[in-house]
Amino acid sequence: MPAIDHIREELKCKLNDYKTVEDFLGGPTAVRQGRERYLPMPEPVLDTDTEAVKKKKEARYNAYLTRAVFYDAVAATLGGLIGQVFSKETAISVPTQMDPLVTDIDHAGTPLEMQAKKALWYCLGFGRGGLFTDYPNVVAQKQEDGTDPAAVDTVVTVKDMQERNLRPKIILYSHSQIINWRVANVGGRILATLVVLKEEGVAEDDGFEEVKETQYRVLRLSKELVYSQEVWKPGNDGQAFVLAEASQPIDANGKPFQEIPFSPFGWESNTF
Repeated sequence: MPAIDHIREELKCKLNDYKTVEDFLGGPTAVRQGRERYLPMPEPVLDTDTEAVKKKKEARYNAYLTRAVFYDAVAATLGGLIGQVFSKETAISVPTQMDPLVTDIDHAGTPLEMQAKKALWYCLGFGRGGLFTDYPNVVAQKQEDGTDPAAVDTVVTVKDMQERNLRPKIILYSHSQIINWRVANVGGRILATLVVLKEEGVAEDDGFEEVKETQYRVLRLSKELVYSQEVWKPGNDGQAFVLAEASQPIDANGKPFQEIPFSPFGWESNTF
C-alpha cells in the first residue's frame, strides 16, 4: 500500500515550530489552550501525589493560567505588514473571459485580492505556501448532470463556460498542507514530478451537518510529461487510504498538460 500520507523530513522537522507560530497568531485563547507548552506548571503533578493533592495543584495551575497575560502582538504585527502592502488600491488586469476569477478565484467565493492577502499571510508568517490551478472535468460534469451520459468531449468550450460555469480555479494551500514533493531536471528545467496535498473532504452530509475527513490530492507528472491527479480517501475494512478519483486534465486544445500546475511560494524563494 503506498504511503500516501508520508510527510517529508524537511517539513516534519518544522511542524513543531509551525504549531507555535499558529498559536501565537491565534492570540491569548490559543496560547492558553497550549497550557504547559507555553506556561510551565510551577508545581508539577507527581505520580506519588494523592488524588487530593493532584486536584489542588491542577486548580492552582488553572488559576495561574487564567491570570497569565499574553500580549497579542504577533497577529497585530503581521496584519499591519499585510495592510501596508495593500494600503493602495490593487490594480487587477485580466482578459475579459477571466473576469469571474477576480470575484471568485477558488469557486468558494474568495475574491482574488483576498486570496492574495491570505497568501501573503502564509508567506510572512510561515515562509511557505502554494497555489494549485485546477481545471474542470467536462466529461464528469456532463455525465453527472445527465445532459450527456456518454460524453467523451473533454475540451471546455465557450458554451460549457457559460452554461455550466466551467472554468479553472486557483486554490491556496497553507504551509502544512504541502506534505510531500519531488522534483527532477527535465530538459534543463527543474520541474515538480510529484506534489501531495493534505485536504479536508466531506465524508458524510445529511443536509444539516457535514462530517469531515482528511484526504490527499496527489499531483503527478509522468516520464512522458503527462500531468494527472488523484484523490485518496480513508478506506474501509482496515485500508488506510483508497483511490477515490483519478483524472488527466487537458488544456484548451485537448492536449495533456506537460507540467504540474502547482506554484510554491516562500519568503526566500518560490521553490519547495
